[in-house]
Amino acid sequence: MPRSESSQKVWLIAFLLSVALLARVGVLWTKQANLATDPDAYVEIARNLHEGHGFARGIPPHLTAFRPPLYPAVLATIFNLGGGTLAIGIMQLTLGVGTVF
Repeated sequence: MPRSESSQKVWLIAFLLSVALLARVGVLWTKQANLATDPDAYVEIARNLHEGHGFARGIPPHLTAFRPPLYPAVLATIFNLGGGTLAIGIMQLTLGVGTVF
């Protein structure tokens, strides 16, 4: 019995999402050490947000508008919930596959 067109679309979407998931997991797995680096200061700004210093960087923290605010705010929320680099990786994985969807 041939598959219906909608069933084929569901399988195609599931296949594409699986490929996106596996590709993202592969990159995160091979580059896991990079999750701990912070060349653009997003994590530093997020930690300062989490610690109540505002959207700041440096020691002592000084306010900045050098980076867009959404990503550090999301990271600060992860830190407020007790997450670390693994939680950041899971969030990036979820957002990457969600973008494909």
